Amino acid sequence: MGASALDYSIKLRVEKFFGFPLNHGYGLSEYAGAISVTKNHVWRTDTSSGYLVEGGEVKIVDLNGKELPHGERGELWIRGIGLMPGYFRDPQATQVVMRPDGWLATGDIAYFDQERALFVVGRLKEMIIRSGFNVYPAEVEAILNSFPGISQSAVVGKKEKDGNETIIGFIQLNADFEFNEITLKDYLKDHLAPYKLPSTIITLEKFPLTFSGKILKRELIESLN
Repeated sequence: MGASALDYSIKLRVEKFFGFPLNHGYGLSEYAGAISVTKNHVWRTDTSSGYLVEGGEVKIVDLNGKELPHGERGELWIRGIGLMPGYFRDPQATQVVMRPDGWLATGDIAYFDQERALFVVGRLKEMIIRSGFNVYPAEVEAILNSFPGISQSAVVGKKEKDGNETIIGFIQLNADFEFNEITLKDYLKDHLAPYKLPSTIITLEKFPLTFSGKILKRELIESLN
């Protein structure tokens, strides 16, 4: 599993198949190795990325760089022995992500629970603003992926004239599955707050993907124009 958040339905299927808890962690190209991992042989009923690895530091901050308390969501900043000194021959790109005192602004939205377990819930640039509320696509995608017959999904926001964003859900179905959109929308209403519900569901035969298997949401957004 890589290039995106861990989907809970996939985690459950893997654990059921192998009979062992799935260890999960958080890392990125700018840091050598994972900066957090779950505890070995411990079953979790969530998709936490685990606990801080020795040698690394993490904090959650608001848009002004002020550290937030446990439970509040903000941008994840990291630093430590595995952090890159900068992008190769690209000082401008390095300046965009580096912060004072050696912190890297990851662009990921995350929070800590009371046990200091890390939860990564999405990308800052992908966050959707709907009726004044923040909607994190990964949360909506997790519910879509838990619906029987859906193999994968992607959620994006489409800008409206009033500054709001319409939530659009793209889905790919398993072969020979008889899809009923009304049944899916009823399922979503039972699992999501009203402001998180997709306004439109679009079925695709195949998602546009990167070489690493990550869905190209930019192309999905462009297809709406």
